[in-house]
Amino acid sequence: MPHRLGCLLICLLLTAEALAGPRSPLLAEPLSCPAVPYLVICPEKAVGVVEPLVRLHQQSALPGRIVSAEAIYKWAGQASPSAIASFLRHLPRSQMKFVLLVGCADAKAELFLPATMTPARYVHPTLACDEYFYSDLPYAQPAEGAAPDLAVGRLPARSVGELRGMVALAAAAMKAEPGPWQRKVELVAGRAEVNPALDALLDVSLQRLIDRRSSEKLELHLLSGRQTDQVQSADPRPLFLQRLNAAPAMLIYVGHGRPDALGRLSNQSGQTPILTSADCVQLALPCPRTLVLAIACQTGDFVRAGSLCEAMLACKAGPGAFIGASGISQPYGNAVLANVLSDVLADAPATAGELLLELRSRLWTCTDSGLTLLDLPASALLGGQTALQAQIRDTAVMYNLLGDPAMPLGCKREAASPADRPARSTADSVAPRAGAPSKPRALGGFD
Repeated sequence: MPHRLGCLLICLLLTAEALAGPRSPLLAEPLSCPAVPYLVICPEKAVGVVEPLVRLHQQSALPGRIVSAEAIYKWAGQASPSAIASFLRHLPRSQMKFVLLVGCADAKAELFLPATMTPARYVHPTLACDEYFYSDLPYAQPAEGAAPDLAVGRLPARSVGELRGMVALAAAAMKAEPGPWQRKVELVAGRAEVNPALDALLDVSLQRLIDRRSSEKLELHLLSGRQTDQVQSADPRPLFLQRLNAAPAMLIYVGHGRPDALGRLSNQSGQTPILTSADCVQLALPCPRTLVLAIACQTGDFVRAGSLCEAMLACKAGPGAFIGASGISQPYGNAVLANVLSDVLADAPATAGELLLELRSRLWTCTDSGLTLLDLPASALLGGQTALQAQIRDTAVMYNLLGDPAMPLGCKREAASPADRPARSTADSVAPRAGAPSKPRALGGFD
């Protein structure tokens, strides 16, 4: 009888394995997972969907593996963000480079992969702000509280169907052909409209982003209403869509934000957002090669349904990746981020994930902006040096990458030769002079 029961058990196991389908050679168990340059963590039902992306990276000499969240929970003995963080810290860090998290942090989603719920170190005494916000930064840290050393990104898909589209977008972004677009960075500026002092902080950060950029490989195109207080009669949104649909290497937005929209803009009809989740159907990028970086509140909320970052990545003709804040970001922290970004762009990293890692690492270790014009008024307004450092640390935590961290960052590649560049029109010209950084040209009004 025991022999017959044993045979029956073996048959049941073999049947279950056959029904489950062939096991992917890229799927690894936590105990035997090698430390590879490219690691994907996802729910079990997403393994087959992300496998083609991992194979595509392997063809580009970036070995990868997939580990299911369920296997990690079993390995750690608990289903929580700390289990994923512990697993990543268990692996040898020297051989790891990119970590792609797959799934939405909303527990109600079909594809659920948790993010840490991080308490704010600084709460503004008068401005509305989040006391807690979601963050993937702990997954990038070698130990709790340490400076990050991994480039981490997330595909915030709610369902398997949505994930298929995001994976296709990530794969297409890897195949972008070199060209003049690699030199183009669109800079869109709004106003804080909180008080004159905080408006001035954003003005300083914007100017710093422009003036300290020393790379002659890039062209900055500025779309801003800061130069004038005149109300714009025309709807500015088509101009913004035109610039984004041209698919530059990066589009950087500085100003207001909310989970489902970039900014608010003054025109004859009142306050109007630049781009909403619903507007993403109008995105028509010829290739998803663009990284959108929004220095604003809540635009990177990857938990809430209907969020802008999810809508952009779910759009078939949208940008390849998005960096934004998951909570209400503070003006001083955003100003420091813009200042750090200006330095990083002088020699931009090769990928979107490495760009965020560089930004996070610099913010994590600095205590102030290093700019007297920024730090003196901010310290007086916010309550001293400790408050400044707390805002900077919160900024490092709440800005996350939605997209493949290994997505090539166009502005890192060699610019096209002069013979390959098309003639520039007056409205689209910011050609750098030999031996000196270029100055941007204001192309339109947004406030």
